[in-house]
Formats: sequence, structure tokens, C-alpha cells
Amino acid sequence: MLRDFVPPPRVNEAMSHSLDPGSYSGSDYIHNFAADLQTLVLELADGTDENVKVSAMRVVDLIETAKKLSDPAPWRMISSPPIQAMSDLSVRLRDIRAVYGHIGNDPDRRRRWGAHFSKTSRRHSALSTAASQSRIQADADLAAKRKNYEDAFADAGLTVRVHARVPGKDAGYAWPHLYFIGLVVTDSIGDWMADLDRFNAVCETLADEPRMSCAPLIRNQIPPVAMVRIGKALLPDLKFAEEWAAHLPWPVVDTPLLNRVTGTLSDISAVSTMIQEKGIELNPAEAIHFGAHLNRIGEAIAWFGTATADKPSAALAMASTVILTSTRRMQAEFQNSAERGSLAIEYARLMKGEISELTTQVATLRIALMEHALGLEAWLDFSAPLGAADA
Repeated sequence: MLRDFVPPPRVNEAMSHSLDPGSYSGSDYIHNFAADLQTLVLELADGTDENVKVSAMRVVDLIETAKKLSDPAPWRMISSPPIQAMSDLSVRLRDIRAVYGHIGNDPDRRRRWGAHFSKTSRRHSALSTAASQSRIQADADLAAKRKNYEDAFADAGLTVRVHARVPGKDAGYAWPHLYFIGLVVTDSIGDWMADLDRFNAVCETLADEPRMSCAPLIRNQIPPVAMVRIGKALLPDLKFAEEWAAHLPWPVVDTPLLNRVTGTLSDISAVSTMIQEKGIELNPAEAIHFGAHLNRIGEAIAWFGTATADKPSAALAMASTVILTSTRRMQAEFQNSAERGSLAIEYARLMKGEISELTTQVATLRIALMEHALGLEAWLDFSAPLGAADA
């Protein structure tokens, strides 16, 4: 491909009409891609890539560019776009990434593989075979790593099921590039929260210090709550259910009422943030977003009012109280008469473990709704009609 295709000079996309000659743009990413690809070819041919992990990170960037260039859009002004060539190139680059990752994990593999594949036929590329073997070894390494992690948690008195997933973007510095999660087998969300310090302490002892999420596993079900360890910090994993549900052998329980509460509180917090930063003088674009948040908050309040009137329950009563209290605080901020400070800041402090009367109510509600969805005895009547629960 490097011999047959020379990318044209890049021009700016904006043109007034079809005959506008355009002007050259400041950067030509297609030319840069071809130049970086040529550098990679020379490194592979000469064996000058001393730092394999750095080379692997560059290959990851080439893969991302090749995927973008497989789309027809960048070539719409060219009669014969090399779309299939780019697609084929992306596959080969992923194979090179696998081989680089394999030998980067163990430098001695490079010498052994060099001796092995030097004996193969020059007419048949060894790349696909080497990449296949790299992926098989990666699967074996992952199984061993998961067991080592589980054993480390067991030594600390925790029963943890470790799983992994491939993130959307390969960072290139590790092979395979994975995110891990430890599901702590426990009896309640409160017990899981009490185990977080021990979980974090074990993570600090792991040699490679992986990115590790932590969630409770209760009665072979997973509530939609998790923390994630990034570096030395243990933070709320806000996208846990969205990112992990398809990668776990146990279901993440669905909590429709909690989803509605969370969405409404997010809108209230967003309005509070805008008031805190901008006041009530918003530009047109901000005013549109502000109005959209207020509309959703109004719809939520109406829904809670109707639901509570139709089928009153302890769950709806508690959720409605939290929503109404938060809404009143937001209205006070809007009228510049808030006495307790910004609601958005108060919610943010909850992420750091600093609680107030309101955030304690929010946390209690979240735990109650999740444990009710799990079927725990303490909350069996939480969503039952109040008359039936009293009976």
C-alpha cells in the first residue's frame, strides 16, 4: 500500500461552492499517517524498536487512524478511495499490536520467537500465526492473573469474584489492555461498604496496581452501585451498570424508581451548578439547557405526585420527600435566598464521604431501593401499598 498510494495534499473542508479551489490546511493527518506507517515498517525490518511498549502505543494510534480512514467520509473528493486497503491495514496493525504486547510482557519471548519464525517460509507471512499465539497466551495470562487477585483477596478474608473487560479504547501500555472488577460476596450493601477499606488495601499490594472496580454480589445479584480504584484513589463508579452489565455472569438488578430519582437529582444538581457559576444571566445556549433541566424536573415532580396519590408506598413517600426537599433548595438558590450553600457542592461532597442531613436521606433512599430490588427481608414491604403494609 505504501508503494501504490500517495495521499493527496490536505485542503480545508470549508468551501463556498464546488469550483472553489480551497486552501491547504495547517495539518495533513493522512500524510502523517503514511509517514508514521513507513517508520513502523522500517523499525520492523531493521529491528530498531528497542522499547517495545512505546512502539506498541504508537501502533495503537495507527490503528485508530486506520479505522477512521476506513470510513468513506474523508475520501469523498477522491474517485478511488482506498477504503478496503485501510480496512485490511487495520487488521494487520491489530496483529502487530498483539505481537508487540506479547513480547513486551516478556522480553525473552522476542529472542525465542525470532529464532522460531526465522525458519518459516518467506512466502507465507508469520504475522497472523504469531498474533494468534499472542492472543492465546494473553487469555492464559488473564486466567492466571484473575486467580492471583482472588487468592490475594481471600488472604485478607474477602470472598471476591474477579472479572475483566476490554475498554472501548486501547491505551497501548499494557497487553492485554483490561479493566477489572472485584465482586465482593456479601449479605448487604452496608456490609460491602464496611469491606471497602480492606478491598482497597489489598489492591495496594498488587504488583501491577490495575484499574479495579468493586461492587457487591448479594444472592447472586449485583445492585447498581460500585466504586472504582484509579491510581491510589477509590471513587464512585458512576457508569458501572452501563459498562459492566454485559460482561458479568450475574445480573445487575434493575431499579426503575431509583433510576427516576437519580435522573431528577442530576437535573436539580445541574441547575444548581449553573446558578452557582453563572447566576441567572445565561447566554441563549445555556438558557436552552437550563430550560430543558427545569422541564424534566417539573415532569418528575408531577409524576411523583400522581404515583403517590394512586399507589402510596413507603418507597414513593421517601423518594418524593427527597425530590421536593432538593427542589426547594434549588428554588432558594434561584431566588438568591439560599442559606445552606450550593446544593451541587453538597452533592459533590457526598462523593468524598462528607454527609449532610439531605445527602444522608439520599444515600439511605438509594440503599433501600437497591436492597428492596434484591429481595432482602428488611425492605420487603418498601414498595407495598401503605394500607397493605399496615395490615
